[in-house]
Amino acid sequence: LLVVGGVIEAGRMLYLQTTLEHATRTAARAAIVRSERSSEPISPAEILATIRRDSVVNTDRCTPDIRYSSGNLPSSTLSIEVRCPFEFIFPLPDRLALTIAAATEMVVVN
Repeated sequence: LLVVGGVIEAGRMLYLQTTLEHATRTAARAAIVRSERSSEPISPAEILATIRRDSVVNTDRCTPDIRYSSGNLPSSTLSIEVRCPFEFIFPLPDRLALTIAAATEMVVVN
């Protein structure tokens, strides 16, 4: 039973990691085409909303970090990193607290 539980938790962690990575890439893609010079510049709140919409992770406890190398301007680099605590289904000691993280970096084009 313990092995089955471990396999289930490992599969869940991999799934949540993959969807969190997808959500950060989607948010970065949305942000790099909407710089301050575009007709509708994107705000950090909109970037976070995109991550929350596209991720199955409970993002209420996540720590996002959104940085531009030189402001939201064309040719600057956008870095998004999100860290979320992994919540086990099976009861385990608190010492086994794990964090899943996803990061992406793209260049603003518009």
